[in-house]
Amino acid sequence: MRLTVESQSDISPRRDAVASRSAPMRHIITSGATALLPTSRPKFESHDVRRSLPAFAKEQLLHFLAIHGCSTIGAVIAIALLPWYWTGVCEIPLLLFMWILTGDFGISVGYHRLFTHRSFETTSSVRAALAIAGAMAGQGPVTYWVAIHRAHHMHSDHEGDPHSPTVDSDSMFDRVRAFCHGHFAWALQHEIPSPKQYAPDLLKDATLRKIGRLYPLWVVLGLLLPGLIGALLTFSWKGFVGGVLWGGFIRLAVVNHLIWAVNSIGHKFGRHDFDTGDNSRNNSMLATLTFGEGWHNTHHAKPHSARFSQHWWQIDIGYCTIRLLELLGLAWNVRSIDCGPNEQSP
Repeated sequence: MRLTVESQSDISPRRDAVASRSAPMRHIITSGATALLPTSRPKFESHDVRRSLPAFAKEQLLHFLAIHGCSTIGAVIAIALLPWYWTGVCEIPLLLFMWILTGDFGISVGYHRLFTHRSFETTSSVRAALAIAGAMAGQGPVTYWVAIHRAHHMHSDHEGDPHSPTVDSDSMFDRVRAFCHGHFAWALQHEIPSPKQYAPDLLKDATLRKIGRLYPLWVVLGLLLPGLIGALLTFSWKGFVGGVLWGGFIRLAVVNHLIWAVNSIGHKFGRHDFDTGDNSRNNSMLATLTFGEGWHNTHHAKPHSARFSQHWWQIDIGYCTIRLLELLGLAWNVRSIDCGPNEQSP
């Protein structure tokens, strides 16, 4: 069955009849674990929807090792230096600043709510800034990220979901392995949803294509920027090193693991307030740490909404950022959709 994008105006994947929990199910063997899948989910031709896995396996592994290996090593070095190099006045603020810049402004507001779901509109300059900030998070170019996330929504916790932690098995080993797959192991080697199929709107944007081609530069900039700020604040190499270690490497590790936690924890632990046909959950602690991304079940119920929270007391910093842009005249047509329990937005 060939997958097609229905329209440019509604690019986010729809929920189909398979979302019903009464859908017929079958078992298949995937990587040694038994996964529960619906029989009515479409099968995909790898040449049509996905880029061939072997052709990109080396690049995926190198990217994972470069980003996450270096961030882990940098974090270990920073922690090991604590007895001689105490942090505080400069390093922690730089960590928080870069966390907000890349995690909130870049990933939550930019990659996710704007580029993936088009939940608001903004100026070309802000679009470029959001794409660059998202690239600094080290999760790949914007078209790559958007294609994967749109595929996730279309096949959430079913065949075709790039990073589902769901497995139909009573084995603790299988459950742990599935959780690790949903959290980070999927990024080591996976089929890449075709941007031509899942993100044709972004491919038409020449600015975003250029930003994507310069992706390695933005990752390096995300490491050096806090170092340069630290050097200017302290007039010392110590400030530069501290900024790179804490605002660069540790921030990179923190942001990536929190984003991955939405894929793993966000599909395992928390409240399931909406019948979305998957295992997405609302987790208040995760939402606090991920700028509102932890209201994952609500988001899956109304993916086009810029607001992931459902109640005023639920922390959704990403939506607050969008509202701030709106107040400044930098965002408009902000979509905020309300829906009741067991109800999904159109």
